[in-house]
Amino acid sequence: NKRYLNFVSIFIITTFILIYLTGERAAFIIFCLSLILFFIYFNKLEFSNIISIFVSILIIILITLYSQNSNVRMYKATLDQLGLNSNNKNFFDSSYGKIYSSTYKIFLQKPYLGIGPKNYEKFCENNKELDSNLYCVNHPHNYYLQTLAELGVFGFLFFIIFYLYLLYCLIKFYKIRRTEKNIIYLSCLISSIISLSPFMPHGSFYNGWLNTIIFFNLGIFNIINIKSLTNKIDG
Repeated sequence: NKRYLNFVSIFIITTFILIYLTGERAAFIIFCLSLILFFIYFNKLEFSNIISIFVSILIIILITLYSQNSNVRMYKATLDQLGLNSNNKNFFDSSYGKIYSSTYKIFLQKPYLGIGPKNYEKFCENNKELDSNLYCVNHPHNYYLQTLAELGVFGFLFFIIFYLYLLYCLIKFYKIRRTEKNIIYLSCLISSIISLSPFMPHGSFYNGWLNTIIFFNLGIFNIINIKSLTNKIDG
């Protein structure tokens, strides 16, 4: 449908640019990865989509070159936080590196059951007198490190097993995508997998609106899974 393809093209260009202008780097990465997975799973990389992506990248490059705010936020700040600029010797000299290193030290103090949910900042501040190298923030900026520190190894295992199950569902869907092209199911699954990716920077796991996004998608995904299973049993 030509009208539909034109709409998709306009949507891709507009969304690319708007997310980039907000300076939300995690959201920008999530959108890019989502598009890639959709194109892989549905084999629908139309010529209009290629043009849309090319135009979007070109506009983003121009924005980065001529907008000081975008250049600093999306490029220079990212290099600084990842320890990739000339002032840092390695990743652990960067702000993220210090946070992750401090979280690991906190985890080692109570490795099995953790320090307790939403207790990271308070525990870190209380222990800073014993270890002046602790870099305390309100949360570790990674769901997996936060779970490891606050719920220990046992809570972390539940998280990992659940994420592996989502990856299994994604692989399984790839095998049956020609017969069951359920775009809602795939949308919710991709959103959950990327949002919960261990390699992404995250907010606090106990943030209300973040949980709303994650669990809303997981709820729809679970309903479709149950209906599919029920249909197979009835069949």
